[in-house]
Amino acid sequence: MPIEPELKFRIPEAMLGSVAGMRIRGARAEAGSERKLVSTYFDTPKQRLRRHGLTLRVRNSDGEFRQTVKSAAVDGFARGEWEAKVSGASPMLGGLKKTPLARLATKKLKRKLEPVFRTSVDRTARLLRVGTSEVELAVDRGTIVAGRRTRPISEFELELTKGRTADLFRLARKFERRTGAELDLRSKSERGYLLAAGDKRAAVRAQDIVLTKAMTVEEAFDVIAFSAVRHFTSNVEAVRGFDSEGIHQMRVGLRRLRAAISLFSEILPVASTERIKTELKWLTGELAAAREIDVFVTEKI
Repeated sequence: MPIEPELKFRIPEAMLGSVAGMRIRGARAEAGSERKLVSTYFDTPKQRLRRHGLTLRVRNSDGEFRQTVKSAAVDGFARGEWEAKVSGASPMLGGLKKTPLARLATKKLKRKLEPVFRTSVDRTARLLRVGTSEVELAVDRGTIVAGRRTRPISEFELELTKGRTADLFRLARKFERRTGAELDLRSKSERGYLLAAGDKRAAVRAQDIVLTKAMTVEEAFDVIAFSAVRHFTSNVEAVRGFDSEGIHQMRVGLRRLRAAISLFSEILPVASTERIKTELKWLTGELAAAREIDVFVTEKI
C-alpha cells in the first residue's frame, strides 16, 4: 500500500516566502517548482466516506485531473494514498478497484456523491536531500471554500519520499526552530469538513486508537502517542478562541500523552522523556486555571 509519511505546520502567511527558499544546514536543496492546485472533495450528504475514514478528491493541476483516495493514519503520521489519472473534474469509480473505497463504490454511491468543499492552493515545492533520504518541502498559500464560507491556507509540509523517518523528524525540528511554525497534524480535508459544518474553531475530541497483534511495542507506542499529540494540537484554535471545551480537550490530550509515556517508559530514553513529561505537566497546569474558572461560572449560573 502506498504510504505518505508527512508532517504539516501552520505559519503566518507573511513568512511563507522565506520558508520556500530557506537554507537548512545538512540539507541539500534542488530547484523548486510552482503549481496551481484546485482540489474538489466529494462525499455523500451523510458523509459516508468520512465515516469510513476515507477521503476522495479530484485535483486539477495545469489542466490535468487526478483522482486521489486517502485513508486515515495507518501508523502515526503515515497515511495511505491511492492516485489515478481521470478525464475530468468528477470522480470515476471504476478507478477505485484497488483502493479501500472499492467496497463502497456502488452505483448508489455514485449517484449520491457531491462536492463538499474545494481548496485552491499556490504550491511551491522543493526536494531536500538529507544524507540518503529525500524529503519534499511543499509551501502552500490559498483558501478552503465550503459554500459561502472560506478559510485561509498558510502552511508548509514535509513529506518523506525516500529514506528514514528519523531524517524527516530531524529536518522538521530545524524548520520549526527557524520559523516558529506550529505543528498541525490535521489534513486539509479535515479542516474542509469542519468548515462545511460551519464551525471554524470547534473543539476536537480524541479519535479511536486501533492496535493490531502484529505491532511491536514500539509501533504501538507510535500510534498511541501520535493520537495524543494530534488530539491536543488540533485544539489550538479552539483554545485561542476561548472555547472551554477546547481547553478541556487539549488538557485531556496532554494527559493522554503523559500516560502513554509512563506506560511505555521502559522502551523510551530516560533523559529526554523526563524533560518532555515536565513540559507537558507545565502546559497542563497553565490550562488548568482557565478550565476551573469556566467550570465555576457554569456551575454558579
